[in-house]
Amino acid sequence: MTSCSCQGEPRRTFSSLPPSGPRGLIAPEWLYLQAKLASLIPFARVADLLGDVLPANEGLNAETVRTRVGRVGHRLEDERVRHWFEQPRQSTPEVLYRSPYYRRRHLDTTVGLDCGYVRNRHPRPERHFEVVAGRARAPGGAAHCFAFVRNRSFLCPHHVQEAVAAVGGELQHVTVLTDGDVGLRGLQHEAAPHGDHMTDWFHIAMRFQVLTQTAKGVPEDEADMRGWVIDTLERAKWHLWHGHRWRTGELLEDLHGWTQAKRTVTPFAISKLRRGLRDLRRFLHRNRYSLPCYAIRYRYGMPISTATTESTVNQVISRRMVKLQQMRWSRDGAQARARRAHPGAEWHP
Repeated sequence: MTSCSCQGEPRRTFSSLPPSGPRGLIAPEWLYLQAKLASLIPFARVADLLGDVLPANEGLNAETVRTRVGRVGHRLEDERVRHWFEQPRQSTPEVLYRSPYYRRRHLDTTVGLDCGYVRNRHPRPERHFEVVAGRARAPGGAAHCFAFVRNRSFLCPHHVQEAVAAVGGELQHVTVLTDGDVGLRGLQHEAAPHGDHMTDWFHIAMRFQVLTQTAKGVPEDEADMRGWVIDTLERAKWHLWHGHRWRTGELLEDLHGWTQAKRTVTPFAISKLRRGLRDLRRFLHRNRYSLPCYAIRYRYGMPISTATTESTVNQVISRRMVKLQQMRWSRDGAQARARRAHPGAEWHP
């Protein structure tokens, strides 16, 4: 619309609604309602619910909800990328003249990382891809959950750094707990190179428990050694609990040597125990720099397990991504859903 030339600058019409694509405009409230519901229930159910409760003129279907919510996820991701380049980098860590356990109890932010797999919508070149979920907890009690699709992007460490900043922590004072996975340990080195990495005690204890159950199946002809094997495994576990890694290695080496002794016929239980001991020794060797004295950490009230992170993985992968129903996802769709708004106060906005 234009005005008379004698009135100066011509008038133009404008719309206060953001564009939704080539087909027209959409109200922000309508887009917000679709994004919020789609983060909790499947897209088809969102279309049916909105069609019954708030009937609109347009034909709303599952693909429309998927497309619009995907745009919201990409817009949020672009804003985070821009914020990543604009934020200042932290300086080198300062030297603290205090006990390290005092510092880790009163200053360190704890970040638990775990991962799971969902089915790929496009089975080639990969049938499954990895989704990393975590929880950052400050010494004061504030917690923050986050999740992202694991890929080769440089933004993977940024998700961890952003969660630490959300709870008011510093990257110099971060303790990252993982299950010993090499990829998660590499992610910690990229996100918080000055922080500490620690292997989760729960996963270590479960490995010892599996070996103990296997040792109970030793046949009757070697029943006199069954008690010695179980007792040695228990001693090795508690030596590791108290930080005596070298003693744990010696005991596991003695057990492995006993399983390799010459026999007329090697029972299946002993062969399985030998394989389990070999895997456990390799696991402890790979994470030898991430095995602190768990007894002291437990005594000081510091976390030693990623049990709280397990609930986050179940919430993200099993519930939000409907893993139990074999739902398929693309990498972009899973990333948008993992980063989308969640009604919980602790979830990543």
